[in-house]
Amino acid sequence: MCRLLPFLSLALAGVLFMVGCAHASGGGIALSSTSNTSGAYRHPLGQRLIYSLGYHNTAATDFTALFRASKANPTPGSILAASYATHVDSRLQFTMMGYHEDLAVMDVRFLSPLVTLDVDGHRQLASAIALQLDTAKPIIAEIDPSGRIASIRFDAAVAPRAQTLANTLLALGQFVVRHSSDLSRCVWQATESDPNGAYMAEYAAVPCSHNISARAYQTYVKKWVRYFTRPSTHGTNANLPTIILPTGALHATFGRDAGQLLSLDGALAQVVELSGHRVAASKTTLQYRLLTTQEMGATQLDALRDADSALLAIAPTSLSSQPEAASLQAAVQSQVLGSDTVDTLHAQVAALTAVARGHFPTQLYLKLKALFWLEPQSSARFEDVLDAGSPDGAAFQIVGLALGTVGNAAAQATLVAAIQRRSGDVQAVDVLLSDLVRAPQPTAETVNAVRTLATSASNHNVEGTAQLALGALARNLATTSPADADAIIDLLVKGENSAATPSKINTLLSLGNAGSTRALPAIRAGLVDPSADVRSAAATALRWVPSPDADAALARLLLSDREPGVRLAAALALSFRSPTAAGFEAERVGFARDSNEAVRVRALIDIWMVHSFFPQARTIVRSATKDPSANVRKTATELIAG
Repeated sequence: MCRLLPFLSLALAGVLFMVGCAHASGGGIALSSTSNTSGAYRHPLGQRLIYSLGYHNTAATDFTALFRASKANPTPGSILAASYATHVDSRLQFTMMGYHEDLAVMDVRFLSPLVTLDVDGHRQLASAIALQLDTAKPIIAEIDPSGRIASIRFDAAVAPRAQTLANTLLALGQFVVRHSSDLSRCVWQATESDPNGAYMAEYAAVPCSHNISARAYQTYVKKWVRYFTRPSTHGTNANLPTIILPTGALHATFGRDAGQLLSLDGALAQVVELSGHRVAASKTTLQYRLLTTQEMGATQLDALRDADSALLAIAPTSLSSQPEAASLQAAVQSQVLGSDTVDTLHAQVAALTAVARGHFPTQLYLKLKALFWLEPQSSARFEDVLDAGSPDGAAFQIVGLALGTVGNAAAQATLVAAIQRRSGDVQAVDVLLSDLVRAPQPTAETVNAVRTLATSASNHNVEGTAQLALGALARNLATTSPADADAIIDLLVKGENSAATPSKINTLLSLGNAGSTRALPAIRAGLVDPSADVRSAAATALRWVPSPDADAALARLLLSDREPGVRLAAALALSFRSPTAAGFEAERVGFARDSNEAVRVRALIDIWMVHSFFPQARTIVRSATKDPSANVRKTATELIAG
């Protein structure tokens, strides 16, 4: 459930508890009057922009379906199920105070905010007043040349719930361009963040025409493409299958000459599915309008800087900061655990010993997860299940998955110990490693244990599986410990030099699990290997590598490799990546021209996946219902039917 908390902080902005942990870095900053970097935005010193802001959000949560046995209605107002409505009307003022390195430092104020908050249909007057008072306090925002809010500083007296509301409103108002040339393009993408975490946004000019660069202002549509996986800072990352589905769009008008966002409005919706269950949904409408532009004199600006001096000395946080998730997580997990104890849950797991793997008791799984989160030492009590249980059994599956999902140090240690004791059991090690790599913050002991298996396991199959797991651990370490992630990638790259084709394939797939640009040289070598199987593995390895070079390489393989298996792997890898115009064009051409039916079907599926970004995708799929290939016709019909 922890993975849902960031989502809810945005979906239920202003609701008291839906936030998580802040991260701080640095302290006071010195301001300068100029920047060495230019961008599409222009921030003259002393400029003040005042916007009108209207925000309305309705949301509902219901986690009870995850573990209740009956279909009884949830208790209104409980932690697990509730409905919310939040409304904010305000003027939003940005005053350019100076530069810190290349970041524009802004004094941000919500002027006379009016906040209303309802929970389960009941007006929360006291909470709304508290939010109004706190959000009216000054905020310092550092904004990079692309328009992305890099950091936020709040007065220490501002309550976490008000910080979350302010972060939500500011995040929704972001309009991000990498450089001024982006405004001359029809489509571009940008990585941004909000209280939900990091996400990929896509901007498209409407309409797109050849003279777009000559216009004084232009309208753009902003869409949320997808949210990136967010590591837990509390050791309870929900690697339980979680999907956040954003829909809707914001329409922005950007003044090219003035270098200003003039307006932003639209409607958004989000749905969260956890383990196949819909557990939360929200709808938001937003309206920003630039009301006036003012210029402050030097005396006024100096006075503002003096007034904000204490605030400038406070350590910054980010838009995805979450100050209160730990206490909420504890409350939720306690409610899920209920009156069960380590002994009662161990007995329930023991009763599953003879049950086949296909049976998955969700209620017991969530209770185990709550137990391992609240009482980390309790994980050792289940060592007997992992030591003696059949990898095909439900008991083995549910305990390993709960330990990996919680992923704290004790849970990792229990999994590592079981792997070491069963190192000769290929099937058991395979399952346990897949559970272990779910841990969002791998410990040094975990990395060392998997590295040992990957380099010196007595069984070749175990060694290969451990290499794949090592790549996944590198991806998990990339944010919290990049040096360790790089060391793992360098170790795996050495295996790519092997002359044996199976070894090359496994190494490439392992590097692909790492999803790092550091692996690109080794993956590129695989793309031109004489073996089609090696080229296919190299294509697969590019699916998560965050580089335009990966998109270009996959497009080239899809359209030109002589082996259909390689082209199929390239198309599938493109489906994992954020949509781009070049990628879409490659899929379109591949579908139209490829002689292999499997490649065409895969390309058609990929085209449909991005139909919300490329309207012509619908036309292509509709036309495919009359394709000469029966499988293509069947696929197109099923895609349209949903």
